[in-house]
Amino acid sequence: MVEKIIHNVIGILDGNIEPDRYVIIGNHRDSWSYGALDASSGGTSMLESAKIFGKYHRETGWRPRRSLVWASWAAEELGLIGSTEWTEQFQQLLSSETIAYINADVCVTGPNLNPDSSPSLAQILIDATKRIPAHKINDNDDKSTNNQTLFDIWQANSINNDVRVDILSSGSDHVPFAYGLGIPSINLHFKHDKV
Repeated sequence: MVEKIIHNVIGILDGNIEPDRYVIIGNHRDSWSYGALDASSGGTSMLESAKIFGKYHRETGWRPRRSLVWASWAAEELGLIGSTEWTEQFQQLLSSETIAYINADVCVTGPNLNPDSSPSLAQILIDATKRIPAHKINDNDDKSTNNQTLFDIWQANSINNDVRVDILSSGSDHVPFAYGLGIPSINLHFKHDKV
């Protein structure tokens, strides 16, 4: 066995009202092969969100209510090592101060939203999609979304128009948060197949 040093990369945008409370957005960097879907689609989404929030903060001075933490995990494919070690190191702080963990692993493989989450966040996720304007997904779509929301598109692309949020499974960096520390978690996916 060869011992290796790994590094997680953490970025923080301090909150304005409750800076000691955290919403953590995470994804791993490693992959088994070229990693276009796992982990690059999630990594790209996570980094783009950090870029947008950072730019908005720099231009306007805005801060979120609670601190936003972006975490790029090492060694997920080798047994969730980066996220597990980090949650173990900061267990007491994370358990008492983390509001939610958002996992961005294999974020985009297609146009259809198929999230899974802790039961306590399922309705919050559904309600949030009703506030997000829909965008054209591909060239075959009508140029106008007619004021549709992400929820409308999700419902239209669901089997029998039945929108559902699945229960979290295992095998990604949400595990040490959701199952190790009991932190409500969401795993976001856009998949190719209807859900």
